[in-house]
Amino acid sequence: MRGWDLVFAAVRVGSFTAPWAWRCYVNERFSEEEDFRKRTELAAELIRSFGLPLESRVMVLVDSTYCCSPVVWAAHQRGFPVVGWVKKNRLLSDGRRA
Repeated sequence: MRGWDLVFAAVRVGSFTAPWAWRCYVNERFSEEEDFRKRTELAAELIRSFGLPLESRVMVLVDSTYCCSPVVWAAHQRGFPVVGWVKKNRLLSDGRRA
């Protein structure tokens, strides 16, 4: 539907990749819910809710849309390293652009 996207997470073990979880994003213009959440907030929610498999190492891989404070902070809280590309319009903590 117009204005809807999926925020999607997958698990990769070796060469095997499987879907893990998803959240439905509805553009604020089309949303009838009062608790509108951005795509990045939904992605952070997916990271916070990830159940650790036994004896595993988790790494969060994101594209430039999701390489932002809410997502990186959620991964940091869980102790997961983040690999991603930073958009050139992102501001660094000292005010410079990335």
